[in-house]
Amino acid sequence: MKSVLCCTCFIGVTKKGTEFRTARYKKWIEYYCRKMENLGVEKITMMDDCSNVWDLQNDVVICPVGGPLPASLNPQEFDAMSYPNDRPFMFRFGNHLGRLDVANYPGWWRSFTFCAAVAKNYGFEKIVFIESDAYVKSSRLCEYIKGLTDGWTVLWNPILQFPETSIQIICKEQIDVLFKYYEMGEDFWCKKRTTSEFAEHILPFTNICKEFKGDRYMEWGKDVPLDADYSCQEECV
Repeated sequence: MKSVLCCTCFIGVTKKGTEFRTARYKKWIEYYCRKMENLGVEKITMMDDCSNVWDLQNDVVICPVGGPLPASLNPQEFDAMSYPNDRPFMFRFGNHLGRLDVANYPGWWRSFTFCAAVAKNYGFEKIVFIESDAYVKSSRLCEYIKGLTDGWTVLWNPILQFPETSIQIICKEQIDVLFKYYEMGEDFWCKKRTTSEFAEHILPFTNICKEFKGDRYMEWGKDVPLDADYSCQEECV
């Protein structure tokens, strides 16, 4: 299946500074450029919530969102510069929606649902969505992701006891389902929500897979176990 790897992105000033956030994305890019064949993906894309991206200009092909999308995801066709073929495309929105509080994150909703627009525009049959602080660790999870051909699959967070939306695999007709959320626009992305309306509770997953070992280890102050299949909210330190 023609597959694309996607993440959401925002490089802003944090307590550790912009340099810290830039390192986070550089780490993710380097890691998954090496994992493309293992995951069965042809291209890597990032959906950016209007970051200051000058520090990543040598790592990604920056494509403003608002006008026509590039005719292809061939970096050499997009820009006269001699980009490597595996250079990720960053689709950058012209305004920042951000996160208002724990339950309201319109920037994420817009960026996440735009993955479907990119997939449809370039004829991808499968979206492998892995957040920029999430890492697929084991070969068996890579093989599982690569082998999925239908449905909307998400992993499971054993501590929080809900679906782990940092890693999702969205195939074929489910891409159209996700695209409907993008078409809803700001009325949906910016809707005032409560904690009962987290994405984990309202997205229409068709399969919640609980057989792989993983968690948001660093959020709980734990080391990532050597036998973990995946790790989420893993910051670059």
